[in-house]
Amino acid sequence: MRGTSPVLAALCVSVFVVGTAEFLAAGLLPQIGSGLGTPVPVAGQVVTAHALGTLIAAPVLIVVTTAAGPGRAGSAIAAAPSGLTVADLLGVPLGAARGRGLGR
Repeated sequence: MRGTSPVLAALCVSVFVVGTAEFLAAGLLPQIGSGLGTPVPVAGQVVTAHALGTLIAAPVLIVVTTAAGPGRAGSAIAAAPSGLTVADLLGVPLGAARGRGLGR
């Protein structure tokens, strides 16, 4: 990303990490449940816990983005979804494959 500020780069990376973690847990629920010795619906509470963590982290990202200045707000809004796109396309499938491989 040529000409990207460190704040926008950090925002994209943080969206990538959050997106990967959010969708990855759902793809590994059978392995999580098996590892914890709980049924899959109970293991599904991992997704709820992650959502609560995101709820807490979102205001922090808003403050950081706002501190970057009003001129960068539009760029931040445009750049942030790119992190989620990369998470959906690469992070989740690679992470799920790795997680399933570790369980064997």
